[in-house]
Amino acid sequence: MNYTLYDPTTGEILKNVACPDYLIDAQLAAGQSYVSGCYLYQDYYLESDVPIVRPTMQVSATKTEIAADNSDTAQISGVPEGASIYRNGEYIGAAAADGLVNVKSDTPKKIGILVDLFPYRPEEVVIHAS
Repeated sequence: MNYTLYDPTTGEILKNVACPDYLIDAQLAAGQSYVSGCYLYQDYYLESDVPIVRPTMQVSATKTEIAADNSDTAQISGVPEGASIYRNGEYIGAAAADGLVNVKSDTPKKIGILVDLFPYRPEEVVIHAS
């Protein structure tokens, strides 16, 4: 049988396991719960043992091409307050209440801005500086 293990406090899916029914309790760590079935953490979270599709954020950029002059700026909007912001994989801080992230660069490069806040699906916006 397939099971999805999750944190009942947050609803975050921790992992999927396949095992006989009588062994499922042995798969649980303290504070964890499970449901029958296989739900992917990228797509779902659980609320009272019910799988819920993770919502998408409505992030968007004013432009995806900027000049590499450290002046031209792309502005990303719709970022939920408190979301973790990563620039090319490096954490740069939490989003402010205004929901805006400004992106500029002094060198030509591809800039990936990842926005992450559970239970939303992570969203990435790519800006090209040239």
